[in-house]
Amino acid sequence: MYEESIRMPFLVRYPPAIKPGSINDAMILNVDFAPTFMELAGLPIPAEIQGRSIKSLLSGQTPETGAKAGITAITIIRATIRYSRITACARALQIELLHRLDQWELFDLKTDPRELKNIVNDPQNAKTVAD
Repeated sequence: MYEESIRMPFLVRYPPAIKPGSINDAMILNVDFAPTFMELAGLPIPAEIQGRSIKSLLSGQTPETGAKAGITAITIIRATIRYSRITACARALQIELLHRLDQWELFDLKTDPRELKNIVNDPQNAKTVAD
């Protein structure tokens, strides 16, 4: 899913908060950029915004834990037309996870390798979506 954005380096130079030459190997997502920039600018971060500020990570601190400390769950199913056999346990877990999703995306990686066109609502893909 959006492979380029999953493996995106994040380089920052901000002398008021970041020690020059420091390296942090914590995992962040691109949805964390906006709340980080907002906090650094002294702006309030709306409750409905995705991601969380990494300002504390930038200054070498470990962020607090709590309700917003988790990453939004994203389930990615990557398959070809030929499906491998799924055990009953894995299938039950897959169904449970799929019922929790509130947003769907489907991409044809052969014709759209950069995942630019969401084809989940295209009637031609109804069987794939159902599967």
